[in-house]
Amino acid sequence: MNEEWKSCVQGKPTNDGKYYVYISNLQIGDELRIMSYEKNHWNCLLEPDERIIAWKKIEEKKIEDKNAWLKDHVKDIQKIFGLDEVNI
Repeated sequence: MNEEWKSCVQGKPTNDGKYYVYISNLQIGDELRIMSYEKNHWNCLLEPDERIIAWKKIEEKKIEDKNAWLKDHVKDIQKIFGLDEVNI
């Protein structure tokens, strides 16, 4: 399921879970966050100047072969963690 971004004008999510949310902040600008949606409510604390504008469900990804995945992503791991070498 590759769900597209939904505007809050279109409604709220129908399922509990983790979502990417697009936040509009009148003071510092816009940003993306990860938030939980539970029991028909966003589980978050927003500042007075912040509003949720849109949301998108985070797809769960299952890695079938963890060793193969690690080997395929060695350069990304090195870059993100600032490592010279990664031993798998």
